[in-house]
Amino acid sequence: MHRIFSLILILLLPALLATCGGGDGDGGSSGPYNPQSIYIETQNLPTVVTTSSLGTSLFRGSAYCGDACPPGDVAFGYCPPYSVTLPPPPFDISWTNRTTGVTGKAIHAVSGSCSCLFSYCFTSYTHKWIVYDSIPLGLGENVIEAKVSDLLGNTAADSATITHPSLYGPTGIVVDTANNELYVGYYNYINSGIVVYDRSDSGYATPKRIITGAFTGLGAPWSLATDEYDEILAANTYGQISITVYSLLANGNVAPIRTIGGASTGLSSPYGMVIDKTSDEIFVSNFDSNSITVYSLLANGDVAPIRTIGGVSTGLNSPHDIAMDKINDEIFVANNSNNTITVYARTSNGDAAPIRTISGAATGMDRPLRVVADTDNNELYVINCCNNTILVFALNASGNASPIRMFNASSKPEGIAVDTVNNELFVTEGDFTIDVYPRTANGNPAPIRTIN
Repeated sequence: MHRIFSLILILLLPALLATCGGGDGDGGSSGPYNPQSIYIETQNLPTVVTTSSLGTSLFRGSAYCGDACPPGDVAFGYCPPYSVTLPPPPFDISWTNRTTGVTGKAIHAVSGSCSCLFSYCFTSYTHKWIVYDSIPLGLGENVIEAKVSDLLGNTAADSATITHPSLYGPTGIVVDTANNELYVGYYNYINSGIVVYDRSDSGYATPKRIITGAFTGLGAPWSLATDEYDEILAANTYGQISITVYSLLANGNVAPIRTIGGASTGLSSPYGMVIDKTSDEIFVSNFDSNSITVYSLLANGDVAPIRTIGGVSTGLNSPHDIAMDKINDEIFVANNSNNTITVYARTSNGDAAPIRTISGAATGMDRPLRVVADTDNNELYVINCCNNTILVFALNASGNASPIRMFNASSKPEGIAVDTVNNELFVTEGDFTIDVYPRTANGNPAPIRTIN
């Protein structure tokens, strides 16, 4: 209905302007339109919450001009026709999402209305405007401004705050059972960020905190990890390729505590990241360079890796994610291009061959995206890229091993976190959803709860 209204307005725009255009002595004005004010219809609503883009049904209003506006037609005893001819209105009406920086145009037309007082009737004219295309929203509060300006540089503006509670484009996920919180990275064409929920949230949950904005340095944070210093780390694959570090309590448009980034780091599409809290080291899988780079946990700036695993013997092939077995001192790598999980000693360096490799038709692997090691239950979780399945192997699996079990996710799983304290699995799915499953899920399970 709202799109139909918008189309009707577009079709009527030439007619309205033709009816009200010109200026030939019949009450019209040939002077400039001096914008006095602009009004957003949503402004007086106490709260606007939408779980998608802001549509035309909400973002529309009126614009008013000053002394150069056409006078109203006055007639005795009847409403006059809308016959006043006006020059084409040199108004420019635009909108800006101040939160995300996205801008666009509104369409507008001259609208007439007739009012009568006793036997006198008169017609007045205003500018009605509407946003034809939807306005993309970032997560959380969005300050949307409507602005009208004329050729002389006169302007007027009005703004409304729109809250977007839905998570759009979730990627990596970490569950923090010590603080009972859930950290989720997200990336979409609007912005990037890290959103924090209560671990037990469900439905359209309000985030506890959101790290997002130009100062954060976040760019498609594909993997997240927490360390023993109450920090959260993000592996950024877009924009400034980097590892950025924040306080667990960080909120808003905050700068990182430290950043690993630059030519010396060897970072190259760093999709996977895991922390070894025993050795205070960060392990990163670099998709483009077929390598694993290792850094000190407190590294900062353009620093070279402590060591690098890479070369023909490693079997690395588009490594998409990395996991750590702290008990057995091993690291697991999901190789997206050759359907393998390769396993290395934690201290491996250079062109090191894997200790063992999981591969073959029986594994069911189809371009693996994620790998997570559950050392409490001796299990290894693998997300398949292309068939919406999550495979579970024995932690010491090798060769053409069949999964212990597998289950179908609801839609396009991207990230996974295992909560061994509460026996739950958190899976980011599709464009908007975090599904929570029993840790032992098998087959076609229904989620225990969903954040969407």
